[in-house]
Amino acid sequence: SALVGLLFITGTPAQDFWQNSHGPEGGNVSAIVKTINGSLFAAAGGNRIYRIINNGYSWQPLLDNSAPGHVNALATNSAGQIFAANSHGVYRSDDNGNTWSLFTNGLQNSNLVSLCIIEPDTLLAGSYGDGVFRSEDNGQNWVSSNQGLNFSENDQINCFAVGYKGKIFAALSNSGVILSDDNGRSWYSPWYPPGMENINQLYKAGNDTMYAA
Repeated sequence: SALVGLLFITGTPAQDFWQNSHGPEGGNVSAIVKTINGSLFAAAGGNRIYRIINNGYSWQPLLDNSAPGHVNALATNSAGQIFAANSHGVYRSDDNGNTWSLFTNGLQNSNLVSLCIIEPDTLLAGSYGDGVFRSEDNGQNWVSSNQGLNFSENDQINCFAVGYKGKIFAALSNSGVILSDDNGRSWYSPWYPPGMENINQLYKAGNDTMYAA
């Protein structure tokens, strides 16, 4: 996470540099997402979501105090729908962030910390202590999707990444990286070096290379 406000980098022929984005003061930024239509959103200051306009000079509050619990993750699909996850469920906006609906069916009161869009209507949500949840109807209903996943009650699914030929990677806080070859329905653990149990970020580079940190 980063302190609010955001910083953004500006490129010029002579130099690159960072500027303050004039975001709201206090708290932190837990997630940023850009929709297919170019709109930029940030989860900041706990339970707030902002639409960022004018290259970061204006922040419009959208989901403010109506979402109890810290907003941990944002995601968007090819239809421009926006999803937000926290300890109470998954919120979805169908109108570019103007209004939001909360969906909780099947989530078992889990604290959700990560999201991944793997197909137009299919999402994965990672939790603290409860593994992975999967939805095939744009987040309205969820099922536990932990087949083959060995994790402790203190394990957290920090993030997901979609790799070569649709392979899904998930980073755990205590158990390294897990993989799925069937869109998140089942999981297996590949070999990873000792000391790499706590993975916070994944990055796909090229067709068959994945970085973990």
